[in-house]
Amino acid sequence: METEAQLAFLSQRDCHACQGFFLGRPMPAENFLDTFAKGDR
Repeated sequence: METEAQLAFLSQRDCHACQGFFLGRPMPAENFLDTFAKGDR
């Protein structure tokens, strides 16, 4: 599992695109659409 330290390491190196369990668990497509339509992330 990813850690906050790993995310900080990437951010410090201008890596602003990432994915993984630290940022969000897998979810069904319907939940994804609802979550991002509301601006929860």
